[in-house]
Amino acid sequence: MLGHSYAKRLPAGRHNAKIAARDRCFARHSGLLMTGPVVAEWVWFAIAPDGTEHDLVLRVGVPIQASAGEWISTVSLGVLESRSHAVVGVDAWQSIVLALQFTAARIRHFADRGWRFSWTRGGASASAAELEGVLSFPPSTPRA
Repeated sequence: MLGHSYAKRLPAGRHNAKIAARDRCFARHSGLLMTGPVVAEWVWFAIAPDGTEHDLVLRVGVPIQASAGEWISTVSLGVLESRSHAVVGVDAWQSIVLALQFTAARIRHFADRGWRFSWTRGGASASAAELEGVLSFPPSTPRA
């Protein structure tokens, strides 16, 4: 689940002002391959619905500031999708958090379609919940 924010595919090269004005954070299909430094990377093992086995590298790129002031993190889903996704936030922190949430949502999407994931070949199962756990922080201490 992406919380109050969301990920939405938009045609490459188009900017949707209504979405930007409403939330100022969205993911759009960029049509680009990830080439820059990464802020997060997971290496998993994946089995496709047809039984083929794959090494899977999930990456979230270091945010860059766009000319309009928003921040963009690129998400690469390795063998799952040939293109990277640009995830936009109002600041660098938000773009990273949204990129992690987007990655978890896409993993859940592929799992629902029969893909199986594990941390290593023959190892323990991995799931979107583990990626979401990256975003879990201990509850704040109530102030007296």
